[in-house]
Amino acid sequence: MGEGKSTLRKNYLKIRNEMSLDEREKASITIKDKLIENERVLAADRVFLFASVKTEVSTDVLIERLLEAGKTVAIPKVLENGKMEFYRISSVRDLKPGFKDIPEPAGKEEDLIVPTRKDIMVLPGASFDKSGNRIGYGGGYYDKYLSRHKKSKPYRIGICFEKQLSEKRLPTDLHDTRVDAVVTEAAFLDVRAKNIFMTVVSNIVDVTLDLLFELLRD
Repeated sequence: MGEGKSTLRKNYLKIRNEMSLDEREKASITIKDKLIENERVLAADRVFLFASVKTEVSTDVLIERLLEAGKTVAIPKVLENGKMEFYRISSVRDLKPGFKDIPEPAGKEEDLIVPTRKDIMVLPGASFDKSGNRIGYGGGYYDKYLSRHKKSKPYRIGICFEKQLSEKRLPTDLHDTRVDAVVTEAAFLDVRAKNIFMTVVSNIVDVTLDLLFELLRD
């Protein structure tokens, strides 16, 4: 039996925390460059990002570069009701420590925006695999958020350090969010084709099972 999500999360976060500051900073710059130079990101008008904290891939410079390029940048905020929403910002200086001391926007109603299929969303994670599966931090905020916006699903990019990229398939649940691409300092992996294939297979299985149940009822 393989390792559970909780154990894998702990192991990969330990690996990330043990990286030197210099190693993380250099890798973060490379990841930032790969994102900014990507055709999909270049073409997008709006990017839904996260404000990095502790040993995560640093996003401060990335946020400023995207703003300088004239793009709308939105950062998540966890509200008092436990829901996560995204709010546009004009600078990293707009962010203040909020939920769990994570930098967040003020959360003004006029700055609230929701994603469309034309947008990019960059997700953090404890680990990703080469099929786009993700192990988050255990709160399920992105899974719940994207579940609420199924019909307007943005192109999702997971970013992590190469040491956090799992060679083996990560365990997942039905509600878990898959990303369309994974970016590390070593590569930009577009895995959307795999996800589409898996979705088609899943739909075929669901239809087949429904037909079998109908035949059994008859």
